[in-house]
Amino acid sequence: MSNGITPDNAPVETVSQEPLQQTTEVPPAQKDTEGFNVAPPALDEISRAQQEASASELEPSQFKLDIRSEPIHEEGSDSHSALSDMASTLRAQAQAIPTPRKPSANRGRRDVRNTVFVPSPPPPDVPGFGDSPALSQGILNSGRANSLSSEAFQGSDAHSIRSAHSVNSLAQPGVKHAEMTEAGLNASLVETVSAWFSSGQVTKAIVIGELALAHNGPEQTYAHQSETIRLENFPVLEKVAPNPTFVTQVPSRSGEYSLNLGQISRPAVAFKYQVHLEDANLAAHAPVVITPSWKIEPTQASVIVNYAFNPAFVSPAGRSVTLKNVVVMIHLDSTKAQTCQSKPVGNFAKEKSMIYWKLGEISLDGYMEGSQKLLARFGTESEAKPGSVEARWEINGDAANGLGSGLALSRSGMTEEEGGSDPFTDESTAGGLPGSWKEVKLQRKIMSGKYVAA
Repeated sequence: MSNGITPDNAPVETVSQEPLQQTTEVPPAQKDTEGFNVAPPALDEISRAQQEASASELEPSQFKLDIRSEPIHEEGSDSHSALSDMASTLRAQAQAIPTPRKPSANRGRRDVRNTVFVPSPPPPDVPGFGDSPALSQGILNSGRANSLSSEAFQGSDAHSIRSAHSVNSLAQPGVKHAEMTEAGLNASLVETVSAWFSSGQVTKAIVIGELALAHNGPEQTYAHQSETIRLENFPVLEKVAPNPTFVTQVPSRSGEYSLNLGQISRPAVAFKYQVHLEDANLAAHAPVVITPSWKIEPTQASVIVNYAFNPAFVSPAGRSVTLKNVVVMIHLDSTKAQTCQSKPVGNFAKEKSMIYWKLGEISLDGYMEGSQKLLARFGTESEAKPGSVEARWEINGDAANGLGSGLALSRSGMTEEEGGSDPFTDESTAGGLPGSWKEVKLQRKIMSGKYVAA
């Protein structure tokens, strides 16, 4: 009788099992020195990636290399066409990419615009004064100025300051440069200040100038010799017009020019320029303020002209300035003046309805209270309208040092024939070494142009 329980001495039936398809041998567990089992190291993502990279390095390369004993010969036409295509591509890319500007020591400097050097027109006639220092039209009206004809300066002395008979004289009307008699290179600079006043304030101002050069020495020695010059403080200029007869711009160097010494054995104007003025500093170049006060009646017109030192004038001497050859003129408008009384006594030009004073040399002190006065009373044919007051003045000699734009002139240490040009010098740093440029002695003069108060 069986109840489902097998006795201990009963025979055990052996059951045969089929072997597994795949057997994985488990390595024995590692133990530490104390006999404890050590957990197998975990294979993180970084370790797996490193193992895959190592395995890929061991695989055979996919590239097929064929080493030959002789180079492969190419057709000549193919190689030349490939080089031509590459050169054309590089040239097109170079033209499309703008050339970067070279770094300059003067940060924030402006670009000075070059313009055409044009001879000045003849001066207008003003009674009692001879030539009038009128404002130059060569630079200011550059839009209607004609190009300078090269034939006007070849084979003649038309570019000489002393050539007063020529219509192609380069000197501005009324501008007279200082005598330049020292040996070597001489320079004379004249700047003309034009200003318009209203109620004692400068409403408009223009400063133009010209730089004349002369080289004194044997003409046969310097007939074919050139020298490099540089305009110092060049960024103060708004426009510049070099004389193409003997001045040539040095490429890629602002303010540097090549000068033909053989063409300036006599004084000649080398540059005309206009100074850049900020709107906030229009009065910085005007040394004297003119303020007229008019009283108009049916048959007479009275005017009081006050003139004083301009506190906005930039001067190394502080609040004082000495002016020479001072002339003050009063013009009457809308009617003719029959008579004129003045204090101090002036010169009355009846045909022009004007009166003028030749004050000569005057000194203006900005620390003095009040201003100096000129009085005039016109007897008129009918009721007049307030006219204008014009002043003319000059500052020259030592009194002009430090005034004006501050433009100066330097020359290279040696001329080209003396070996002054170094072909291995980096043009971005050329002239930067101490002593490589020498200052040219400059005679400076500041004078008035159109200096009017209404």
